[in-house]
Amino acid sequence: MIHSMTLNSNEFESIKNGIKTREYRLYDEKRQQLKIGDRIEFFRLPNMDESILTKIEGLLLYKNWYSCYEDFFEQDLIDHYESIKMAVQDTYDNWWSKEKEEKYGCLIIKIKKID
Repeated sequence: MIHSMTLNSNEFESIKNGIKTREYRLYDEKRQQLKIGDRIEFFRLPNMDESILTKIEGLLLYKNWYSCYEDFFEQDLIDHYESIKMAVQDTYDNWWSKEKEEKYGCLIIKIKKID
């Protein structure tokens, strides 16, 4: 199965260049459909005129963003945030509310770019 998702330009480039191998998402109804071995086609925002196909290699579920970010903070987030708490606050401010976090939980999707 192929799923579709969007990414901002910086994140899109990181996947395109093989740097980014994990995508952090809310574990909402859409993401609950994901299975290991499925594919995700990521589209570049804002125009969605370019896409990258990836394969799902792993799915890690978490109750909250803090525990989600804690596992890979050093590898994925330390260049963007001074602390895990700052990353969590940015998520609440710009992406998903605390209420949605409590309702759905969080997900790390381990991906591999398909050439």
